[in-house]
Amino acid sequence: FGHGRRICPGRDFANNSLFIACAWMLWAFNFEWPRDEEGRDIVCGVDEFVDKGNVTGPREFGVILKPRKAKL
Repeated sequence: FGHGRRICPGRDFANNSLFIACAWMLWAFNFEWPRDEEGRDIVCGVDEFVDKGNVTGPREFGVILKPRKAKL
């Protein structure tokens, strides 16, 4: 967001909007790991990374979103 005189004037709005979006997702959905053919959870481990040259990140993993209420 920059520093000093060149700081972004919308930084507080962006941070607050992101917080509200995350809070709403946590309120509205149950997050679950996907399951394999045998019914076991497919979990992304903390040591499973993908190296793409200069960028390293976690491997791709799925997530299942289930609404907490029937009418969402």
